[in-house]
Amino acid sequence: MIDTNGHSGLSITTVAGYQVFDNDGIYSSFPNVPVAVWVDGTYTAENSGGHIWGYNAFAEIQDGVDAVGDGGTVDVAAGTFNENVYVDKSLDIVGAGAAATIVDGGAADSVFFVNGDIDVSITGLTLQNGAAADGGGLYVQADGSM
Repeated sequence: MIDTNGHSGLSITTVAGYQVFDNDGIYSSFPNVPVAVWVDGTYTAENSGGHIWGYNAFAEIQDGVDAVGDGGTVDVAAGTFNENVYVDKSLDIVGAGAAATIVDGGAADSVFFVNGDIDVSITGLTLQNGAAADGGGLYVQADGSM
């Protein structure tokens, strides 16, 4: 469907309900939470691998975890990610292989902190430099399963 929607620019609504229009300013609406997101340290707003930057494409794992829907998948490209990731929903985090995808906690906290009665799968990643006092690479709190 295409209509001017009261704007001098173009408004497009896709079958999935996404809206994008410009000329009077950029507006976009993505009403559905993504079931899969992609994380690549090289992604930017200008280059997000064919995905939608800020919706299902991110440069940091935590942003992908925050965006994906419960039960979804966070696909992490090869590279080293210097971060501590907090997970509070069921999901799968899939790296490009333990030798290729490294998450470095910088000895600041656990690399992954899993909180809640949730199911989380983490595969294809190397977790390193997590703070031992905080669980090292992985800390699971509550009744979740890994």
